[in-house]
Amino acid sequence: MLQKDFDVHVVGPGALDELWPPVRNDRSIEYRPYSIKSAKEFFLHRKAISKQLITGNVIIASKPLLTSFGLGLTARRILGVPLLLDNDDWELGFIGESLYWEARIYRTRWVTDPFSPLYTRILDKRTGSADALTVSNQFLQKRYGGLLIPHARDETIFQESIATYKSSVPVVLFLGTPRPNKGLDVLLQAWSSINHTKALLRIIGVDASSALANTIPKNIRNQIEFVSGIPYDELPNALSQAAVVVIPQRNDRGSLGQLPAKLIDAMAAGRAIVSTTVGDIPVWLADGAGILVPPNDPKALADAIEDLLNHPEKREQVGQKARERFLEKASFDALRPALVELINQLVQVNRSNISLGQT
Repeated sequence: MLQKDFDVHVVGPGALDELWPPVRNDRSIEYRPYSIKSAKEFFLHRKAISKQLITGNVIIASKPLLTSFGLGLTARRILGVPLLLDNDDWELGFIGESLYWEARIYRTRWVTDPFSPLYTRILDKRTGSADALTVSNQFLQKRYGGLLIPHARDETIFQESIATYKSSVPVVLFLGTPRPNKGLDVLLQAWSSINHTKALLRIIGVDASSALANTIPKNIRNQIEFVSGIPYDELPNALSQAAVVVIPQRNDRGSLGQLPAKLIDAMAAGRAIVSTTVGDIPVWLADGAGILVPPNDPKALADAIEDLLNHPEKREQVGQKARERFLEKASFDALRPALVELINQLVQVNRSNISLGQT
């Protein structure tokens, strides 16, 4: 979203071929990788990494993690540039509440692993030391403050996905990593009771040979298709093939501070969405922009999916509302001005500080 107004590069751990698979082939942004194998190695080399790889007027750290926010704090001190922390998930929600059991499970890795939850806990307490903070949802804003900038999508990329669904085989789509809070197990329970023999449940993010796929009962296995994953540039096409997109988020710690990015993807594509009353989801799907059901309720989920499958006109209306709401609240055009203004404010403050320091 910032590339239109700024020169952007991304610094992160690992090799280029280890990039997150959906964007691995995207070379529109310059990636500058660095290699570390332990927390000790990170602390020994963080100053050199900052000097060699980080350039620019503002640093944006993604999440309060050692290899992003931790590096950003070091780079700010060395380079003298402002640091913006983008906190788009509640990272503490993905780790346990017990320090005792966490330390016992991780053992020495609790200290030696640069991706250990120990460092997430420490850096979560330092979020207030960033020069500015952006958050993706109301839970995070209440907890940390900052400017609310939800997940955004380039509205032009999804334009071709909006056409009315015309396939003879209605596809119900689940898209994303099947973490427990995503509720895929609830969807699978719901699917077994849906009375729509022609419909196909497509699950993108799970390999067909995985343990999860092998647990599917034979009576519904022929109505489920597993796709291990797709590059991000194929996402609009995948969404265009879906009659209904299901986001069965559970109401647990992992979901409290999360706005599902796939919810914004589906809205951008103008798809009919069934989701749960968890976190900010009801706000996004208000005014007919989606169908809401209670979390962890397979029957309610099945009824909502079946209703949309049986009523194409309703699907189209819900999808249109979703696209309209996306354009208003999550498109690049809607969100870019506020983020660009914040970045420019940080740049100006930094320049003023430099001028004051030179006089």
